[in-house]
Amino acid sequence: MKRYDLFRGYEKTFVSQEIKIFSDNLLANKEYKGLFPRINKEIENYIKKTGDQIKRISNVKATMTDWQTHTKDGNFMAIAMLAQDMCYDAMKVKYPIDIGDVWGALYKDNDFTAPHSHKPSMWSFIYYIKSNDAPLIIHDVINNSDGLPIELPIFPKEGDMFIFSSAIRHSVPPIDNGKERIIVAGNFWYNFKKQLKNYERNKKWKKNHKEKKY
Repeated sequence: MKRYDLFRGYEKTFVSQEIKIFSDNLLANKEYKGLFPRINKEIENYIKKTGDQIKRISNVKATMTDWQTHTKDGNFMAIAMLAQDMCYDAMKVKYPIDIGDVWGALYKDNDFTAPHSHKPSMWSFIYYIKSNDAPLIIHDVINNSDGLPIELPIFPKEGDMFIFSSAIRHSVPPIDNGKERIIVAGNFWYNFKKQLKNYERNKKWKKNHKEKKY
């Protein structure tokens, strides 16, 4: 797993407000050699065949599948499950999280995403099947020199998977270059019931395995 430091190259100027983004390029990962070109093509075909199901009522002003696409197509579920594993591995999440929402989006000329966060979910991901050179803008980054918030652009490549806190505000500006941007995105939710069950189980275990006194 490769850690992507959002502030690489900006260490002396910016602080993160604990904003961290981790990424792995799945196309470059030898562990998945040959797998993702096929999955990417199948997801691209699915999005184009399904068309715009949300009708641009969300922050995404582009062609977008519904919020539960992972329940309808196995490729979306596979991407979400991999991102979930990355949450536990790269982000060191110690509590149970569930896949909540997963969708696909196709951006063409002048499509964009308005500034937003994914709260109240806990963690979010974006997987890039195609990039149209439009940056992913991270908002509210604090400039150490004057303490004022700034916008920080990240330029994704095809195959990049980004994992980040759902509280991070982000956006995508419109671009007009004839290229397509295709992504799979989703959210993970805190599983309170599972956490409570684990707590009760551990509590019972401790009660039944008290340290013996000799």
